[in-house]
Amino acid sequence: MDDGLLSKYLAGEAGDEERARLRAALEADPSLADALFEAAELEADLVQTQRRAAAPRRRRWIALAAAAALLVAAAIAFFRGGADLPRVELVEGRVTPPLAPGDRLPAGQDLEVSRGRLVLRYEDGTRVELGAGTALKDLEDGKGMTLARGMLSADVAKQSGGRAMVVRTAEGEARVLGTRFTLSARPGATRLAVEKGQVRLTRRSDGASANVGAGQVAVASTSSAPAALTFSPGTWVSVPGSTMSRVVPDPGAFPNVQAVSGPRAVIEAWSGAAFDTRRNRLVLWGGGYGDYFGNELYAFSAETLAWERLTDPSPSPRLNQERNDDGTPSGRATYNGLAYLAHADRFFGIGGCLAGKASISARTPWSFDFDARRWTPGPPCPSGGVGGVCTVDPATRTVWWGDGTGLYSLGPQATSWTKQHEDGFYYQTGAFDTKRGLWILVGAGQVFSYDLRSPRPVRTVWKTSGADAVVAATNPGVDYDPVRDRVVAWAGGPVCALDPEARRWSVTDAPGAPRPTPNGIFGRWRYVPDLDAFIVVTAIDQDVHFYKP
Repeated sequence: MDDGLLSKYLAGEAGDEERARLRAALEADPSLADALFEAAELEADLVQTQRRAAAPRRRRWIALAAAAALLVAAAIAFFRGGADLPRVELVEGRVTPPLAPGDRLPAGQDLEVSRGRLVLRYEDGTRVELGAGTALKDLEDGKGMTLARGMLSADVAKQSGGRAMVVRTAEGEARVLGTRFTLSARPGATRLAVEKGQVRLTRRSDGASANVGAGQVAVASTSSAPAALTFSPGTWVSVPGSTMSRVVPDPGAFPNVQAVSGPRAVIEAWSGAAFDTRRNRLVLWGGGYGDYFGNELYAFSAETLAWERLTDPSPSPRLNQERNDDGTPSGRATYNGLAYLAHADRFFGIGGCLAGKASISARTPWSFDFDARRWTPGPPCPSGGVGGVCTVDPATRTVWWGDGTGLYSLGPQATSWTKQHEDGFYYQTGAFDTKRGLWILVGAGQVFSYDLRSPRPVRTVWKTSGADAVVAATNPGVDYDPVRDRVVAWAGGPVCALDPEARRWSVTDAPGAPRPTPNGIFGRWRYVPDLDAFIVVTAIDQDVHFYKP
């Protein structure tokens, strides 16, 4: 530190420019505060020894004492009173307490974003964004905070001598200096995804930690210590210890649902899944035929990287019937008849084959309320059918269903299905292109689409090139990647990406792919927005895999 500058400040002779230089030096190297305090205390001591000096000298030392006190107060204010607390940059939606751009947040502030988002900015340029459903507690001076629930993303400025940002959750603690990352807190687990730089994630219960670098994800949970998983473009990554077999029901507790294959058939017996975007998880429902009579739901969370069984199977299933005595739907092979209705926050299933040995098609659609944990039947479809496929258009909130008898639609207020065409569907998997409003279907040797935004959608057959194997596959995994504007498909082996404009496939044969499910992938291949990767579940005893485009 410039001694002359310090002396001028203590003497009360520093101008605005010199005061700004002193503050800049403090911000660049907080350790200089010690020198500042020592100098101020020395001046204060000198004041005490000069109290009995002549009046002119006394007036000077009184001024010095005032300057020293001011310096101490300023330093304390800088380090303890708000210089490292953020201002509000942007408010969208509902935030508690009500805030406006430019507001400086005090230490100890709690924040809750019920809807929309809140963006905070620190003086050093660090930017923190809180998403909907996020609660932040105990905002601390010095870029410290507690994430009670939800998700925050941060771009942390790196400065010489700067202090690390510290974000605590119930399970973990992330220490950050000069990086870009996303941290989310859910009951029992904290997930960290790093885009740039490096973050140290520590499990608070035992101090177990992992250094998480760019392109890596780690979870600190009650059941697992942090371990960094690398999500590099064009690669597969498996999640260790993530087999669904860990959460299946005890066969002894549910003897009447085991049938021939047991819970293995939830995946293997022609069944799919849907992606719950609100809770960031893949939800599975399957079984049916004589393979398995259970009707329970499973979810793999992209937040916790762990499985949960959402419901227990009905202990006394009604075979070959649409409904069990407890009011729940019978178990079934779900094929591609599953979707997530984001506008209603419901899991939706239609079609498939009922549990039993009569191979009866299901006609009644069902929706599951995650919060109430309750199933509700919907208006029966004129035809259920096996091998069918459904999707939902988020813009119109319309469910579309295609089977061997035709194409049907059900609007959000409709009480019955409308038949659009007699086009047949069998063993295709669809992806909804949100950019063009196209439902693009792939499989069983065909690629075709429907413009679901038109008054009367008609089938358009596509001639594509570059991925004959995945087009020929029955029930391949297919979903839309909105970041790269591609329809991405996988049926084992290479990953194929279709350009909807050029109608050409590009193929990536990355190592580490899992073994495909023999009867098809169905909807168990889905795009995960916050990881910018595709998730796939292929067997009850195989780890969950992700593919990063």
